[in-house]
Amino acid sequence: MKDVRINLVVTADEKKLLWELRREYERKHDVSISVSEYIRRTLFPPVSNPIPLSVPTSERVSEPINKYSFDKLS
Repeated sequence: MKDVRINLVVTADEKKLLWELRREYERKHDVSISVSEYIRRTLFPPVSNPIPLSVPTSERVSEPINKYSFDKLS
């Protein structure tokens, strides 16, 4: 497996929301993690332990295909 570097640009409001979501995650799972670890766990959950989907498949809204841009390192 190759290492991949992902750069995210967030606004001040998005950063505040990210910190709030991370703190909520920490309380719910009784862990202490960094923001980068929170992003890794929520965007890229392990295949063996996927995040349960709370919205039924028929009601889900598809994300745009190119919503996130990932730069692969050589």
